[in-house]
Order: sequence, then structure tokens, then C-alpha cells
Amino acid sequence: RVEVVFVNTIVQRDLSGTVGHQFRSPLLAYALACLILLTAAVGQSQSQDEASAEEYRAKSALLFAFAKFVQWPDAAFAQDTSPIVFAVIGNHDMFSALHVLTDKKIHGRPLEVIELDDPGSSDIYQLLYCDRGIIEQFEQEHPERLAQNHVLTIGEDEGFAEAGGILRLMLIDEHLGFVINATAVQRAKLSLGSSLYNLAHAVLEESY
Repeated sequence: RVEVVFVNTIVQRDLSGTVGHQFRSPLLAYALACLILLTAAVGQSQSQDEASAEEYRAKSALLFAFAKFVQWPDAAFAQDTSPIVFAVIGNHDMFSALHVLTDKKIHGRPLEVIELDDPGSSDIYQLLYCDRGIIEQFEQEHPERLAQNHVLTIGEDEGFAEAGGILRLMLIDEHLGFVINATAVQRAKLSLGSSLYNLAHAVLEESY
């Protein structure tokens, strides 16, 4: 059973006034700026192609910002110089938007972006962007792979976090927010910064 243990109403307010004075961390301000940019991109009256491209650019910047709040254990990397790898399954537009960020640094490691066809790949990656169906497929076919490889999973569709995904992006009252599955974070042995929890709309925990 999944319980909501924390709900933050910050994303239901006008975020445009919060950057710069309510949060002093430059990184936190950047993440909030990405949230605002993405919310604006979703709401702008542009051509469908322009709006879609702008939305994915904002989402890719947001994922990059999220990754800076995450500490992976040493076991997640083959070597001290190994890159942080973002993998995408089932969304070529997101892959294209993220690929522009290749070689940017996260925790001193260069970013690499790969596109996968299915969960059966033997590639090593630290962040996976996918949908709920992929999470469920992992649970059925490779139940421990994501946790054992310390993968931060991010998706957008309903039920993503409840299905075992770590972080779900969502629109709440026309503002972008996100939900964190704290149990999945612990299972993957990841450390998420307290600022990320403070920004979350809700934090979920599985109870038995």
C-alpha cells in the first residue's frame, strides 16, 4: 500500500515570486526557474511543434537540475572517472532534448545520454526517463535491476510513483510539480537533497 506522508502546497502557488528571495540556494532557484519555464511552455499559445520543442527543452533542464540534488553511491559507477549516464526509453523527443546537454558536468562527472529500445539492455545508467509501463516491465522481468544499479527513475504518467518510479512530474492546478516515492529512493540507496523534498508536491511511502 502506498501512503502520502507529506504534501507541499508550494507548487499550487505562483512560483514566479519565489525565485531569488524565498530560496537562497542558487541550485534550488535554478530548479524553480526550470519549473516556471516548463509551466509557461505548457501554457503558451504556440504552434504545436514549437510548444513541444520548448516543453522538452525545459524538461531536460529540469532533469539536469534534479540530478544535481542526487548523490549516487560509489557502486553506481565503474570508475571514479565514469560519466553520469541518462537513459531514455520510449521518448525520442526527450532523448534529443537531453542529448544537447552531453558532456555538461554533474558532481564533477561528464553527462552522457543514451536511448534504449527496451528494459532488457545491459547498458549501465544512473537516471532513466520512461513511462509507468516500463517500470512495471522491470518489476516483472528484472525486479531488482533498477535498485541494485542505483537508478533514479523519472516519468510523467499517472501512477508512475505508485508503480515504483522514484520521481513523477505532473501538472497541478496549471503549475508543474513532482511527487517523490521515498521508499523507492531508499531501495535504490540514493540520497536526495532535502531541498528536493521541500520542493515536492507530495512524498509517498509504501506501507505493509
